[in-house]
Amino acid sequence: MAGSGTAPSGRDAPALVVRAATPQELPSLVDVERAADQRFDALGIGPLEAGTNLDNLSRAIAVLVVGNPPVGFCALEELDGQGHVEGLYVIPESGRRGLGRDLLEAACEAARAEGFTRVTLVTFADVPFNAPFYLRASFRVARDDELGDELRAIVEGEVASGLAALGRRVALVRALSPGEG
Repeated sequence: MAGSGTAPSGRDAPALVVRAATPQELPSLVDVERAADQRFDALGIGPLEAGTNLDNLSRAIAVLVVGNPPVGFCALEELDGQGHVEGLYVIPESGRRGLGRDLLEAACEAARAEGFTRVTLVTFADVPFNAPFYLRASFRVARDDELGDELRAIVEGEVASGLAALGRRVALVRALSPGEG
């Protein structure tokens, strides 16, 4: 899956392409997540516990990366019979280059190829590089009646684990077909 990654402004660096992760790269993605999550420290959120591990990556429908070695990744799972972005991470040094957007679009494309009509995720509502980022990418806040049992369990689990105490969490949804949504 080719992305349209862009080089930083004013540089001649080549664009990074979104591609499927190789099995050998999966262990390194835990470090990518940890590095990306450091951005929360500056906001007083965290330190966050890494949620990425080889078990959940091996269950993913798609694990997409940018860079060699990877500087960002997105894990797409099936949840409630639809696509679900389990995680989207870009290390801070590679941020603000459109890589997160490229990874997200590639994940939505992968979900569409699986026959899903929508993609969901759960994120911090008030962190600029979380919910506002996804809202600009055609996601919207999911209505309560759109929360399937598995998505509802994730939201409730975040409350029980204390993650929701670090900042308001929100479930988002993006329709993949025109007229859905």
